[in-house]
Amino acid sequence: MAELGDGLRPMAKSIPDDLIEVYESISHPFLYGFQFHPEGLYETQPIWKQFFQEFAASVR
Repeated sequence: MAELGDGLRPMAKSIPDDLIEVYESISHPFLYGFQFHPEGLYETQPIWKQFFQEFAASVR
């Protein structure tokens, strides 16, 4: 991904080609786009467990 639409900002880029790997909305909480599968990291990396717990709490 080289460009984003209005209201989105890049959060992470790949080093070799400078492509956007993660983005978020500037106005909507929990509107993110990922170029990988963070749900596969839930059990092994605490930051992703926290992310999904906070997401679940926000939709309750």
